[in-house]
Amino acid sequence: MEFSATYLPEFGLSLQKLPKKHGKQVLKKIKAILEIKDFDIFKHIRPLALPIGRATHRLKMSEYRIFVRVEGNNFEFHNIVKRGDAYKK
Repeated sequence: MEFSATYLPEFGLSLQKLPKKHGKQVLKKIKAILEIKDFDIFKHIRPLALPIGRATHRLKMSEYRIFVRVEGNNFEFHNIVKRGDAYKK
């Protein structure tokens, strides 16, 4: 199965706010995960107990959480948040 990705403008803004080193790590991790061609991809992109905004899933990357909306085989990347602030209202 082939997975595709789209990125919201908020994702780009939050990526720009990260230190350059972490921004590169985020993009590298997303690229590596999107190369997975079967449902093992969901070992990395996990569902949220409750949706946060329109995001339904999250991806962990060291001290950051990347929020994603999964629709069929498309991953819509919403934003990147520091772990400590990720689940606060």
